[in-house]
Amino acid sequence: MNAVGAVYLFTSPNTPSWTNDVGGLSPSAPSFAELNGVLYAAVVGDDTTTDTDDGLLFWNSSTDGGQTWSAWQQVPNYGSNQAPSLAAFNGDIYMGYVGTNSDIYIASLTDAGTNSWTQVQVPNQECQYIALTSENGELAAYYVGTNSDLYRTATSTPTSGSKWSNSQAIQYSRGTQTASGNLAVTTVPGSGTSSDTTYIAYQGGKTSGPSDTLYLTYSSNQSNGSSDSWSEASINSQPASPNRGGVSLSHNSTGLLLGYPDQVNDELVYVVKQSTNSGSSWTPFTTLEAPTGSTLPSSGTNNSFSLLALANSNAVLVGAINNGTSYNNSINTTIVYEQLPSTSLSPKPANASSTYYGPNPWNVLGASGFGSSLAFGDLTNSNTASILAVGADQTGGSGAVYFIDTNSQPQSTLGG
Repeated sequence: MNAVGAVYLFTSPNTPSWTNDVGGLSPSAPSFAELNGVLYAAVVGDDTTTDTDDGLLFWNSSTDGGQTWSAWQQVPNYGSNQAPSLAAFNGDIYMGYVGTNSDIYIASLTDAGTNSWTQVQVPNQECQYIALTSENGELAAYYVGTNSDLYRTATSTPTSGSKWSNSQAIQYSRGTQTASGNLAVTTVPGSGTSSDTTYIAYQGGKTSGPSDTLYLTYSSNQSNGSSDSWSEASINSQPASPNRGGVSLSHNSTGLLLGYPDQVNDELVYVVKQSTNSGSSWTPFTTLEAPTGSTLPSSGTNNSFSLLALANSNAVLVGAINNGTSYNNSINTTIVYEQLPSTSLSPKPANASSTYYGPNPWNVLGASGFGSSLAFGDLTNSNTASILAVGADQTGGSGAVYFIDTNSQPQSTLGG
């Protein structure tokens, strides 16, 4: 292709292809885990129309990186009023959940083919919300106690209830930490002889007085239990629209990934930020539109969306709940990638639009194949601005879009 003029490179906004899992309903986004190339998801059931499956636990799996999923299966005989948590540990998949009596249970998937599970109760400990992670040779359960304080219990033999440690409060210099909703936990493996570092993200406050503010704490000495074993990291990018949609956390080879729902220009979006310095600062990773009909919750404790950075890949699996009226808490998933910042190769012409990383209504009169969020430079669709947009069709995923000022000189060649 030959073209004339100066070239301006932008990346197209992340317009996900949400997959609605018919029959999958939950008040909270799925918990994810990955083991030997297989992805696992778990939810607590909920049907706002018929109340069928309320409080039952279900799991699902994918062998193609989250592109397709097998049918949801009920975890036999287990029930909860809160979202479960999954983690891979020593070659097995474990699920932590809160019993209907606030007791803590740890279940292990012993045979996926026959849907066989075994479970143990963690003695003498109760909670409201729970999150599992594998750290420093142990399976750890982080949880929000019935008093809203944060605690940890762990063991190297999770199938033995008596082997789980006594509760340890999550403390740093400002004292014991409290949360008013679900926790998000991820563990970054240490290099060489260094210990693993675990990060916990949560919304502050207490159940009796919830806060919308997001907090992050981390430790490489998790079993110490003293006030100096945990440190607070600053989340300098809070949601622009305070909400009760929760927080999600994962990590890839670059660093931490933090996600939360937000509202921009009356549109619900999911924001994912990246940190390469243990949460001291954050930069945009991607922003994606929520499934059609989703709403931003102003109350409650359920997570609107969740994420898991996939192993040996730069892809991120995202799960979301469509909590809008008539959508009945349907479960949605998609795969996203890092959205590169816009890069200007030469001065931008005055007639070219700026690039917006977000949702509609910035799609104007041009062709819509570039994605529903692309703002065209030729706002009147008459080409009087002499701006040509060339880019990847949205069905091919997030792609580069070139804005070419055909009035500029000298002539340049963009390819054969």
